[in-house]
Amino acid sequence: MIKPIAGILAVFILEWLAFAEARSAVADNFYVNLHAGPRYLENANNSRNVHHGPLVVGRLHFDNIGGVGGVAGGYQWENGLALEGEFAVRSNGLDKDIFLGNTTKLHGWLNSYTLLANGYYRLFNSSDFTPYIGGGVGISLLEFKERREGEDTFHAFDTDTQFAYQGMAGVMYSLAPQWHLGLEYRFFGTQDPSFVDHLDGVKVWSETVYHAHEVLLGVTYDFE
Repeated sequence: MIKPIAGILAVFILEWLAFAEARSAVADNFYVNLHAGPRYLENANNSRNVHHGPLVVGRLHFDNIGGVGGVAGGYQWENGLALEGEFAVRSNGLDKDIFLGNTTKLHGWLNSYTLLANGYYRLFNSSDFTPYIGGGVGISLLEFKERREGEDTFHAFDTDTQFAYQGMAGVMYSLAPQWHLGLEYRFFGTQDPSFVDHLDGVKVWSETVYHAHEVLLGVTYDFE
């Protein structure tokens, strides 16, 4: 009975020592990261207000699969914590809207240009794979441009700046001592943006929801 227990304890101690050695091998350093991938933008309720009259609630449909690309730079500590600044560009096309039972085919896009401060916790271990979780907050400039199918000119072209936030989880793989390849899921959102639309010569205020799911592939370089 004692020998099996002693064997289990020995294995545990060796694994712990290997883990500690792997953690100690990770030094504090600066890093840069490039990332890009597809994103799914959720269709959203869209409220319209014509000359501050009654709200009309409809549904705005996007070309759900869009794209995101960004660059980040930060500092990580050997305890697994990291802080960074990030700039990212996101884009999705418009598909259609539905108001009062009427469906209108749309052309245009909803883009965002975002500055975020992100924090991460990276679980360093003895393998080449490092799982991590994180979150970020910042601001996003959203750009909305819209025209109806069959029209040559855009009747809506407006911007709005809103508070932005995201949560992420992923794993990095060490390609070389200073190079890492990462695969990551993100949920990204902003406070509800609003835009001015000159629809048929009438000034219309529109407010929508902005929530997206993203899958990113990234490359990180550590400065040592």
